Amino acid sequence: MSNPDGSEKYELDLRSSREIVARMDRQIDLVDRILAEGKESRELAIKDTQELGLTGFTNSLGMPFVPVPGLDGVQFCIWQTRVQDYAAYAAENTGINMAWKDVEVEGYQQGHLQGHQQRPDHPVVEVSWEDATAFCEWLSRKEGKTYRLPTDHEWSVAVGIGDREDPATLPKDKDATIEGYPWGNQWPPPSASGNFAGSEAEGVGWRCIEGYQDPFPFTAPVGSFELNHHGIKDLSGNVWEWCQDCYYEDYRVLRGGSWNDGQGYNVRSSYRDYYTPAYRYNYNGFRVVVIGVGG
Repeated sequence: MSNPDGSEKYELDLRSSREIVARMDRQIDLVDRILAEGKESRELAIKDTQELGLTGFTNSLGMPFVPVPGLDGVQFCIWQTRVQDYAAYAAENTGINMAWKDVEVEGYQQGHLQGHQQRPDHPVVEVSWEDATAFCEWLSRKEGKTYRLPTDHEWSVAVGIGDREDPATLPKDKDATIEGYPWGNQWPPPSASGNFAGSEAEGVGWRCIEGYQDPFPFTAPVGSFELNHHGIKDLSGNVWEWCQDCYYEDYRVLRGGSWNDGQGYNVRSSYRDYYTPAYRYNYNGFRVVVIGVGG
């Protein structure tokens, strides 16, 4: 076959460009739809918890909190701390590590993760336990209330297994000792259970859950999935959440699994991960609780 002459090459280039533009338009439409659905989901989350009589209050950053039965005086934020929340903290303080602002999906330069953007309503990542604790201290000063990371036991109560664990036992001794997930015992997870490594992440370098798919190969806008029975979202998947406690020695506990977890063991309600307080990575974030605020 002969090479195309100039006019044929022009037509081929033009057709290729049109196909690229059409594909980009489809991708933009998909992102816009996902963002719109995420916003609607978050608005419904607040409405649903209000109708259930669960919502405690919403703070100055727009973070909604709910009381959790069995945790007197402790209210959980409905969702994980967002980029926009952390941005407010960074804007008022100096010397903040800026890894959260320019997230690199290290090791995943091919496939769906290339060019991912952390939008304001996504959970902040690349934050250490030290960063998360400093955020809580700043928010406490700002609002005159006591904010902090949840304890390991409080997190267990929120996810629904607190009555089956001894709060006096160290986290490392309770690690993965109870089977089951926030949605029950079904595996793979039912549709829309959370943001995990499903088929949307195939080919980008980690183990995926066979028979499961969600729209988000990296982080999802907070509140994109269903409320649990306490009115809380994202307790499984999206990002790992720092807790106050030590796992052992100086290693701090994380709970909940993340967008890159594709094994059932890692997303059990009782599973603990752990890192040093200064560790940052693109699947670690946090959730805050507030103390002593009337609901």
